[in-house]
Amino acid sequence: MRLLSLEERQRKLENAKNVIENRTRPTSTPESIFRIPNECNVFSSGLVHALVTREYYSSTNPTYTFMYQDVEGKSEKIPIMYAKKQGKAIRIWDAQKIPPGSEHDLFQLRENLSKKSGNYCGKLKKIGGKKWDSFSLYCSKEKKEQFGAFLFENTSLKEQFREGIPPRKVKVAIPTVSKSGEMERLPMYLRNKMVENVARKVSTGMNVFTSRDPKYDRGQYRLNFNGRVTVASVKNFQLVQESNDELIAQFGKNGDHRFHLDYKEPFNAFQAFALALSALEL
Repeated sequence: MRLLSLEERQRKLENAKNVIENRTRPTSTPESIFRIPNECNVFSSGLVHALVTREYYSSTNPTYTFMYQDVEGKSEKIPIMYAKKQGKAIRIWDAQKIPPGSEHDLFQLRENLSKKSGNYCGKLKKIGGKKWDSFSLYCSKEKKEQFGAFLFENTSLKEQFREGIPPRKVKVAIPTVSKSGEMERLPMYLRNKMVENVARKVSTGMNVFTSRDPKYDRGQYRLNFNGRVTVASVKNFQLVQESNDELIAQFGKNGDHRFHLDYKEPFNAFQAFALALSALEL
């Protein structure tokens, strides 16, 4: 093992000091997309900053990519997760387990986006409804056990493109997390009933969040994203604690196929990406 020189050790110490003082995200990725973010991955805003892109490799369903951003809001261009609609479900893969360079090789990328590729994480399944469009998130490690429920107020395509309408209302439920930062399993009698429990206002074993109400100003409904969202869209939203209006997550459009996703504990990266995917698939 090579010993570090004094200059290298001083540089590493200075970098670690800057990370702690500025709470900027280092270049290393989290150990697991299933754990809540640690302090080193959180900006001074208290949120993790991420970029979600949408790419059409063919005329069919797009491929979505999740990447972290640095302190200047730039993507590190290191894919963390991929997602693609297959059949009736949106499937998610851990890109960190795909050989480097695969994202530039369409054939190789397709080979790694299968349920048998070894990097498959889980799926997002849509549930129809009259008042709400609902999605259930499942993890491949715990079959048939929900990791999240995402409910969006049902609006017609015509309403989505009409100017001056408020953003779609959103409700989200995710399981509570342990002190170690991992998801706690729901009681047996509540498993796979997260969507129904949100509708019935049952919150046992879950964290439940709702969309922040926008302010009406000069004929438009507005939310303050602090520069993170630049394009008006019905898909833009902020999630808050109902009790104190604390910002937990936000998602919004920054280009035709670019979206900013910010989140904090108790969300982990897998759940946050699923939240963005559910909004994009409506």
